[in-house]
Amino acid sequence: MSTVKERDSAHLEASVFVNLELSSSSVALTPRKMSLDLLPTELQCSIVRLLEPISLISISQTNTHFRHLVNPQKKHFVERLLALESLVDYGGETLVFRSRDNQLTPNWMDERWDAMRWACTDCLRLLPHRCFDNHSILRLRYRKPIPGSPAADLVTTWEPVESSSSSRIRRQKLPFKDSFTSEKRLRRRYLFSVTSEEFFFFSPGGHSLRSTMLEKYQECGMAGFEELSPHQFGELTPQKMLQMMDDNALAVELERCGNKRRFRRCNECRYLGGQLEPGLNNEHYGTLQVPIVKSRQIMFGSMIERYFPGIWDYLLADQHLSKEPLFRIRRRAQHQQPWAMYMVRCPRCAGWKELREFRIGGTFHLWAPILIPNSQRAYMNWDDREMSESLLDESRCNACVAKIHDRNVLGQMLLSWITRLIDLWLMGCTRYLKHGWSNTKSVMKDMPREYQHEIEHLIETTPCLQQDDREHIATEADVALLRLRLEQWMSFWDRMKLSTVYDWGLDNLGMAHVDNTNVSWKRNFDETEAEWRELTTLKNGIKQRPEALAEWALSRDAGKFT
Repeated sequence: MSTVKERDSAHLEASVFVNLELSSSSVALTPRKMSLDLLPTELQCSIVRLLEPISLISISQTNTHFRHLVNPQKKHFVERLLALESLVDYGGETLVFRSRDNQLTPNWMDERWDAMRWACTDCLRLLPHRCFDNHSILRLRYRKPIPGSPAADLVTTWEPVESSSSSRIRRQKLPFKDSFTSEKRLRRRYLFSVTSEEFFFFSPGGHSLRSTMLEKYQECGMAGFEELSPHQFGELTPQKMLQMMDDNALAVELERCGNKRRFRRCNECRYLGGQLEPGLNNEHYGTLQVPIVKSRQIMFGSMIERYFPGIWDYLLADQHLSKEPLFRIRRRAQHQQPWAMYMVRCPRCAGWKELREFRIGGTFHLWAPILIPNSQRAYMNWDDREMSESLLDESRCNACVAKIHDRNVLGQMLLSWITRLIDLWLMGCTRYLKHGWSNTKSVMKDMPREYQHEIEHLIETTPCLQQDDREHIATEADVALLRLRLEQWMSFWDRMKLSTVYDWGLDNLGMAHVDNTNVSWKRNFDETEAEWRELTTLKNGIKQRPEALAEWALSRDAGKFT
């Protein structure tokens, strides 16, 4: 694909051929190139107004004559930027978003997101997705246009000054009433198209509902439904129905996708324009001094990965972290979940950075940095401080903290945070290490009385089983004792199965269930113990060298999500 400059040069090399040479015997036509600036001004204007936006700006920069002739305004530079964002070489791939089921291509985790750029029509820059909120890049009229759609093949709106109210502009305007009616019908058509109607085929009274919906579809001009009778409509399969819906949605998107991109603003421009004040649009993120904008979702396996991405690899590369080998956490019972990212503006350096850079975060998956006014159920930060305006206004990014104080102070702050997250993970490991005994208690009533007393004695002589699971972190002695008790239980169970003296309350099926439970218990205990040991080693190693956390924080891109 040629560059924009090469494309514009091709435009400028286009020639107008004139016949200027006459032979003595006859009139011979000899083509000769004539420069565009030698044409009459009216003809020049007629040609310029048909250019696409990129070429318009390029031709205005070729010489003084065209600079004065075109005299591009900000809106023309905006049009050029919007054209550039649709080109793969400048804006990356175009997102495809299906509103019916929120299917996004490429998905949130695709690496192609890093190469994508969107135009801010205020500061006139092509910026990555993290500089915008989700609505600015995913809403139908703010998305990049679908290739081949009218919005993707722009012609400049430039007109000669004396004909700014040209007939071409006037012809595009409809009477207000007709325009409003047409817009309303189009919106209803799109609403129906992106809403699955499968329930009409299976719900009670579906026949009357289908008749009503067919009338609505025909009223808003949905393609494919115009000539259908109620009987034919009722015979449509759900698959055919959804296909027709998708076709109608695509037709609307081709017409309207991207037609309001000229209003798109980046987070910084919205902040400077007063559009990020807390409470606007029912959003309670951030304050006047420290605005917070919700961004895309990223998959992480744990809170530590979400708030300290890449910390495992960084610490593994640190040869001085620990004398003991540190292995990657096995993440037993950890699974990938989508975590919302938040971009925050630092009041000191005016940079937009991810929330983790301000040492703000929760202790559960669905936590959000929300300020709930006049509520007794406030969100809490990881350090048990209530999310409030004062907490946010006092927050500074990691880089600013290191400059105001020093790296040691930053390291201690990060140490407190990651220690808290590791402790929460260790509490979860402790619960899993003790979990098997709850199943044992449930089958004790079916055991012979003699064995019941022995099992009760084992439980009563294991102190960690008596502690509150919500705050307890197992020690080395606790883990060793729990393993011993597990082995003793397995031995008891084998003896009980072989016993012929006592009557069992469990049938063969029940005993087989306990056998399977024991196998899972042993396997989970081994995995959890390994996880507990690695986390404990990590925790002890970080405490020895907290400055490694500061080095990690300051060495990474503060706006990067992973």
